[in-house]
Amino acid sequence: MKVDYIKEFPNSCKWDECCIVKGKMYAYGRGTGFASVMSGAIYEYSVADDIWIKRNSFKTATTSAVSTVHNGEIYVLGGLNNTNSQSRVEVYNLDTNEVRSFTDLTSPRNQSVAVTVNGEIFIIGGNNGSSTLMTVEKYSFQNDAPEPTDPPTTSDPDPEQPTGNRAILVVTMTTGLEKEFDLSLQEVNDFINWYEAKQAGGGKALYAIDKHDNNKGPFKSRKDYILYDRVLTFEVSEY
Repeated sequence: MKVDYIKEFPNSCKWDECCIVKGKMYAYGRGTGFASVMSGAIYEYSVADDIWIKRNSFKTATTSAVSTVHNGEIYVLGGLNNTNSQSRVEVYNLDTNEVRSFTDLTSPRNQSVAVTVNGEIFIIGGNNGSSTLMTVEKYSFQNDAPEPTDPPTTSDPDPEQPTGNRAILVVTMTTGLEKEFDLSLQEVNDFINWYEAKQAGGGKALYAIDKHDNNKGPFKSRKDYILYDRVLTFEVSEY
């Protein structure tokens, strides 16, 4: 097995967070030691150029935060500032290189797990600085849809019916590797049901996903087997 080494990170650090979006790695939220100097700097790593570039900084410097991706933006939730658990949520837009504040969590937490599913962000478990948390918080982007201000003046006698029967499932592994699958909604729901059942203590340790049109070679079928404890986050985009 060959191991490839990439360019070293610009600064020594620990307890940072990272994710991969659009083929690039983003690292942020770290310190040089417990309750020591912390940084909110956002670094981008380009695989093609093998280089780290500082892009921006979050408003609150933390360690032990968690992140998830929605519509190509990185949402960073909670974390530790010195020894204080945070409830803050900040968003980094890759295209505009801008950072903005977002709706706070209902309770401060760090060392949690975050995931985006069907237009909703879930943050699970963690620690509030004094005890382990068993709770789950959810934010739904569907609540952000603006109310119509004017009634429609015309109607289409033959409106186009949305299909809404397929989705792109992106599974991010604990290694940072992203696996993308074009599936039916039923297949996506089966995957989510398996994940939730395993999370509740039941179900199998691995799940087989059919690659369908991505089947290469003279094979009857190809399947990707996902191990539960290797899944970091997953995102579902319906179309």
